[in-house]
Amino acid sequence: MFYLIEHDKINLHKWDATVASSHCANVFELYWYLNLVTNKNWLAIVNDDYTTILPLPYSQKLKKKILILDNFLPYIGICSKFYINRSNSAQIFEIIRKNFAKAKLILNKFVDIPNFNLLKIRTKPYYSKDLIFNYEKQLNSYSKYALHLLAKSKREQYYFNNSIKIK
Repeated sequence: MFYLIEHDKINLHKWDATVASSHCANVFELYWYLNLVTNKNWLAIVNDDYTTILPLPYSQKLKKKILILDNFLPYIGICSKFYINRSNSAQIFEIIRKNFAKAKLILNKFVDIPNFNLLKIRTKPYYSKDLIFNYEKQLNSYSKYALHLLAKSKREQYYFNNSIKIK
């Protein structure tokens, strides 16, 4: 069961452990980062054992909460070790619909958006480096346009260093 919680009531050790072990692990969902870039204006949706979490940064306009993203928080994700099926995403989106006047979210690729998407939540393509698989294996799955962007970045002397061992 999912519920909405204030950011200062979150068990930050469980929160950060879930982020670290999820498919979408990145700095944007870490507790300290969210506090820093949102000025502590965020809520979260969690389940009972913190195996699935979603940060919800917001601003208030006319006493109504509006979900927002900005340059320091370009997208958020439902963090979990598991794929988020339509049933779970429907529960999560219903909590958002009941508590926020407006929501514009960019979610990661591990979320199955329900058909009756009342919030009109969309996924937007973005490029990320999955640290689970090796670089060569991922390169084969990129579109021609993504490969073109990588080649362009190399010409402009930006490059990926894949010799760093990630633990």
